[in-house]
Amino acid sequence: MITKLTIIALLLMTSIGSFAQSSNDTNSDGWNTIYFQWNPSSFVPDKGESESFTGLSIGYNKAFSLSHSLPLYIETGLGVQYSFYSKDITEDVANELGVTKTSIATLLRPEEKVKMFSAKIPISLAYTFHIPDTKLALIPYIGVDMRLNIIGKAKAKYNWTSNGLSRLAQSGLTQKQINEQFGDKELDLFDKNDMGSDAATWNRFQVGWHVGLKACINNQFLIGASYGTDFSEIAQKVKIHTATLVVGYCF
Repeated sequence: MITKLTIIALLLMTSIGSFAQSSNDTNSDGWNTIYFQWNPSSFVPDKGESESFTGLSIGYNKAFSLSHSLPLYIETGLGVQYSFYSKDITEDVANELGVTKTSIATLLRPEEKVKMFSAKIPISLAYTFHIPDTKLALIPYIGVDMRLNIIGKAKAKYNWTSNGLSRLAQSGLTQKQINEQFGDKELDLFDKNDMGSDAATWNRFQVGWHVGLKACINNQFLIGASYGTDFSEIAQKVKIHTATLVVGYCF
């Protein structure tokens, strides 16, 4: 897959070379970018349904010229990403207990919340070409990402209904027992003791690929989109697929 994408990207860069302006253009030596990204993503297991989540990123990239005769660049930098999702797990709890979803909903509305904070380093091969008689430059690019997952937390919230709280009060359990068994719980996704097994424990370091296209307007304003997936797994037999929409400022 990645080999095919690389070949396609290189062919694209070659075919559009006739539109590129000379190395005397502005930014011929490279450029700097500060950016904001929206990263709609999915946890995709080998089997079963995927789980969608949202990511938001900010960062800085630097592009370096690789050729005096071609507008070919290597771009890298550092970004930070906050990822999160919230999921109603009423049906999951009902299936686990062997009861109906309606019967659970009369007592509680359980949900799972996950959040993760990561640092990431993208490395891209980029080619720029200018649309004649405009202030628009297009930048197709392809590359790899390295991501270090620093913090990852999962929280189960029970969200008891008034009927559920009344039933708890009548259960004979002490307040301490209720808090221990039914209080909101937070797990460290990178801690085996919290997750219960190696298979369920998340990995801190990941490597993936991306391919995308950016447009630079008036040598200053940047918009773009990309897509990529991980080579390595976030958990056993689970990988992350990520789409990205970016806006930025070049200088």
